[in-house]
Amino acid sequence: MFLILNQNGVVLETEIIEILGENKYKFKDEIDINKTNIFIYGTFQEDFKTIDYKSLYAINLQATKDLYKIIQDLQNRLSILENK
Repeated sequence: MFLILNQNGVVLETEIIEILGENKYKFKDEIDINKTNIFIYGTFQEDFKTIDYKSLYAINLQATKDLYKIIQDLQNRLSILENK
């Protein structure tokens, strides 16, 4: 999330979705800046498209555990129905 402050002191909140070149950006929202001087405040991340494999592994492991519990529950229900 970025805050944009224009010359009139108006603060706009938006996201930069693409860097088109030096001092050229594509914003998520339609922003009319009329080629005035603006100040953009936010953090720049060089690696915003990288994958955090440690987090991905943990999420995948938990999802697998949850699916295993569902499968066990369904197997128990099926065995109960078959024994009736």
